[in-house]
Amino acid sequence: VPRLLGATFRLPAQATQTLTGEQAWGLRFTGLQLARTLAKHDPAWLANSPAVLCCLIELWRSPERAERLRREAFLSLEHGKESKLLVKAFLAYCRATPADAPPLSAG
Repeated sequence: VPRLLGATFRLPAQATQTLTGEQAWGLRFTGLQLARTLAKHDPAWLANSPAVLCCLIELWRSPERAERLRREAFLSLEHGKESKLLVKAFLAYCRATPADAPPLSAG
């Protein structure tokens, strides 16, 4: 899990300085795809990986995602899958731990 976080969601400062915004998004999207796939095949995985869950919640709440949603009519289809994958990962988590569903809104 630490390698997943470091390579996709929590990029080192050096990496963020050399990557474009689109490249950084691509890495986060790859991490999201991987997290969703693991949660799909093992619903307890996300419940047992709180650091990944925190990253997914941060991604859901991020201002960058909010901006992409405002421009979604002009974005690629892959960008449109971001919300779908996040929701599916959260649903898998909620099914595995119904008493511990985290709030997704910042408030």
